[in-house]
Amino acid sequence: MISTQLRGPSPDFIAKAILIPGAAIFIPFLTGLYSHLALSLALKIVIVGLPCLLLSWIIWEVNVRMMKKLRNRWYRKDKNVHLDFVRRAALHMAFSFTFSMVYLAILLWATQSFQAEYLFKTSFAILVFVVIVTCVYEILYLTKERETSALKAEELNYAKSEAELTALKNQIDPHFIFNSLNTLSHLIQTTPDIAYHFNNNLATIYRYILFNKDKEFVLLKEELEFVSHNFYLFRIRYEKAVNLRIEIADVNTENCLIPPISLQLLVENAIKHNEFSDEHPIDIFIHVDNNFVTVKNKMVPKKYFMPSPKIGLHNLSNRYQILTKKEIIIDETEGYFIVKLPLLSF
Repeated sequence: MISTQLRGPSPDFIAKAILIPGAAIFIPFLTGLYSHLALSLALKIVIVGLPCLLLSWIIWEVNVRMMKKLRNRWYRKDKNVHLDFVRRAALHMAFSFTFSMVYLAILLWATQSFQAEYLFKTSFAILVFVVIVTCVYEILYLTKERETSALKAEELNYAKSEAELTALKNQIDPHFIFNSLNTLSHLIQTTPDIAYHFNNNLATIYRYILFNKDKEFVLLKEELEFVSHNFYLFRIRYEKAVNLRIEIADVNTENCLIPPISLQLLVENAIKHNEFSDEHPIDIFIHVDNNFVTVKNKMVPKKYFMPSPKIGLHNLSNRYQILTKKEIIIDETEGYFIVKLPLLSF
């Protein structure tokens, strides 16, 4: 059974249904436009009421569309919300007053009852009405925007906390520490030079996570360097069984941004969920172009496969939606698992 939930009319529709006819009726009465015309009530409704209804609707629709199109356009330039509102309000007022003057002048001239007094009084009343409606719309918009921003901030903080916790758990996992220390101890005895580099890379990993845990974005160059440092540890541990290849097209990685620890999550997932050995190594490819950074690996599921809840990927997708309003692309084709992360430029 499919249930359909009926939605009521939107607040904008209700406001238009009440205020547009209300303005068309009330303003001409207030300014004496109806009494000025020596016509019957029926003719006043046809000659004045309906044109005023059309005038009210045109002014409303044009101003609303201008408000939606121009909102924050100037704000993005000078970061002054008050100046942004004043500029738009002045534009609304200029359009409304000019258009109503021309419209009403034609109407009064057509009815052979043109008088400047009624023209200016009615146009000024329309101007006051537009100012009031503009302020009401702005208050409602800012209230809704504040609520939306608070909700997005809460979702983003949760997603960031989950990502940081996951990254720290992966690195502070007792097995990881035990294996790292065991590997380091062995290297110190056998190959001190490699042990030195191993220790430096291990320190770099923790330093990167701690320094960037509160950031929303990092340079793509920094994230790629972090992945290389971390993969060095995997390379020491698994030797020839794991390979990483990074290809960068004609892209300046210092001008591209990406959420921190996002690439490392994908590399670790590839190693975690696939079978590999020295004879059949796993090859992980990272390709960077102008729009995406792509992580690709051949799928060779482990013999004792445990279904993955894909919490890390889900969390990464949420972070992208909240931060950039963009979707990551996940694809499984021709035996390869492919994830594309959109790049941001600045």
